[in-house]
Amino acid sequence: MSFQLNFIYIVYSESLPIKHIFQSGERFSIQFLPFSLEWQSSAQDLILTGLREHFGTLNYDLNPDLENINDSYLAHHPRQTFLLAICKNQVVGTGALISEPEAISELPEIMENVGRICRMSVDQSLRHQKIASSILFLLENEAHRFGYRKIVLETTKEWVGVRKFYQSCGFIEEGERNGDIHFFKKL
Repeated sequence: MSFQLNFIYIVYSESLPIKHIFQSGERFSIQFLPFSLEWQSSAQDLILTGLREHFGTLNYDLNPDLENINDSYLAHHPRQTFLLAICKNQVVGTGALISEPEAISELPEIMENVGRICRMSVDQSLRHQKIASSILFLLENEAHRFGYRKIVLETTKEWVGVRKFYQSCGFIEEGERNGDIHFFKKL
């Protein structure tokens, strides 16, 4: 991998009502790290579990990029990253920043300066604990470092809570296409 993040970001919390990972009142830390192969299976499982929770079913054919996250997101892409949130040796969150190959623009230099955030996922029992906002913050910092001038993302129209989350993080709704709401944020 030709790229490495220059940080390890730790978040502490005094207590969380999470039964299957933590005991009530237990102090814990979350590390936000760049993807490495040892986490392949755990990251893939977390994302697919989240999709199954949202959609009720899962079509594995729609997610071939998750079979090899390193090749899909990192190996040949110097301006991309894939972050993991690790807690108690478990992947509890993911998020990726990729170059936007389909930026709607007639100017190639603008297309090169657009990043896309995708594969945002947080373990259901840890949602609303600032993990997603921390991942998003770190991905935005990487977008700045990579020289992106704008970042885009999308989510399913029916996921109202997710849409509100992105809006609370400064993303502006750009419109709807094929049942997805598209957002952007200028950097």
